[in-house]
Amino acid sequence: MAQFIGKWKGDGTSYKNYDKFAKESGLTDELIEKFRNAKNTVEFKREGEYWVLDTSSDVTPNKSYKFKPLEEVVTTGPMGKGVKFTVTIDSDSKMTMKEQSELMGWKAVKVVREIKGDKMTTCVLNKTVLMRTGGSGRGHGGRGRGRKRDPRAIHPLLGIIKRGMLRVQRCTNDPVDLQTQYALFFERLIKRGYKKNEIKTVMQEVTARQKFDIGILRSVFKTEHTLKEQYLKTQR
Repeated sequence: MAQFIGKWKGDGTSYKNYDKFAKESGLTDELIEKFRNAKNTVEFKREGEYWVLDTSSDVTPNKSYKFKPLEEVVTTGPMGKGVKFTVTIDSDSKMTMKEQSELMGWKAVKVVREIKGDKMTTCVLNKTVLMRTGGSGRGHGGRGRGRKRDPRAIHPLLGIIKRGMLRVQRCTNDPVDLQTQYALFFERLIKRGYKKNEIKTVMQEVTARQKFDIGILRSVFKTEHTLKEQYLKTQR
């Protein structure tokens, strides 16, 4: 999801199937016209385990949302109406939001955002109608072409995993215990919404940089569930 970091600008002229979607969603004619050609900016930022989504538009007040993957957020939207949503990280370049809002009569809506090059495409699906946008471009502050990529933004997991693995290393030198603690750490990251393949990639990178025993890490990936069960038995 690191590719989302930065500002993305778009407007209603890129909407496809807008009228049908808006009417099916229960918006009034006044709101349909109001949002039709609205200019919008969204900005994604990372704050530890949380993400911040700042939204601004030329037709509604600005609004900021703070969320943690897989945890429901209940708040209000830019127009003061109730909204609740849950975000799932599908990959580093794709996220899915399941949303319900008072403005749309609490109808379930699925929003899929995906990064393709320097564009962010958005698909919004209600019960029967799919609306697409042609793509939002990076605004000022994004990682556009020609800008040097910040390694921390490329992989926000890097710092989290490095600190976690160093803590484990400081606590024990026993190879079996290291395997167990790494496996538990691995499981915790998965529960926090990170993808297994991404975790493995970054753990391997940290292992190489810190000159940890790569053999132990390989054993963790092969036997993570068994090690976790063994550890839990010792705690009973």
